Amino acid sequence: MDNQGTLSYYLTQKDVFEKYYVRILYRQKASHIHHLRLAIKRLRTLFMLIELASNGKFTKKEYDLMYSKLFKAAGKVRETQLNLHLVQKLGIGNNKSISLPLRNMLEENVKRLSVELQAFDLVQYAGLNYSLENHIRNLPRSTVEGVIADKVNNELSKILKLTQNYASKPDLHKLRMRIRIVKELLVLLSNIKRLKYPKVLDFKHIYNCLGNWHDHYVLTKTLRSLLKDDRKNAERPNQADVIQRSRNKERELEELSSAMLIRQYKTLQRFTQKGPGFMRQPPGSSEYSLAN
Repeated sequence: MDNQGTLSYYLTQKDVFEKYYVRILYRQKASHIHHLRLAIKRLRTLFMLIELASNGKFTKKEYDLMYSKLFKAAGKVRETQLNLHLVQKLGIGNNKSISLPLRNMLEENVKRLSVELQAFDLVQYAGLNYSLENHIRNLPRSTVEGVIADKVNNELSKILKLTQNYASKPDLHKLRMRIRIVKELLVLLSNIKRLKYPKVLDFKHIYNCLGNWHDHYVLTKTLRSLLKDDRKNAERPNQADVIQRSRNKERELEELSSAMLIRQYKTLQRFTQKGPGFMRQPPGSSEYSLAN
């Protein structure tokens, strides 16, 4: 079957994972951990897609489990690295009541990650990848395209549902997850069909803003945890002031994300009412350059 685009996408993400897996064995650089986790997220989205398209011949559970412990351990390191970076930006990174516990956390999390890197089953990995590659080769391209189109439309409907009651504060974390899935599926679809998708589906700025909001949300929670039992420390900073700095930035990004979602809501609503037909059009169709 002519499913070269899906196969090419899969092999690219597999290569990215392997590249950063090897690099992280020797050095846990923040950007390397970010790229490793990003590759795993994209592979998981692909597993979901293949399961939907294979009509019961493929299940993603074993593939998801293969990455789960490594993904979680890398996430803990990434989270602590981001917290250390953000406290510096907020001007509170030089206080030992904050920096020392965070550095100790980072050291412990790096140790756990090293354990999971060594425990990762490379024999199982090779076998499952061989099987997955065969599944992809045997899937009709038209089936994959149809599943992507339907899944994107389904996710857009969920995004709209989460966004429509924006006055009551939407679940920004769930929105970010839904937007990520749409972004990844559209990248895959463009890889298959060389599709230039409508501008209304370009969530890049919203997604980045939601990512920054989430980073500060996690930092606020971490600071509260670190400072609540630190009352006897003579160098303890003003607890309320430290937490408030992070919380203020979190709220600022929360409001910005909500405003961006509100601006895009009505246009996205009109677009989804048309259904996923634009994704089924042949290359060169005027539908590919929709601006609204």
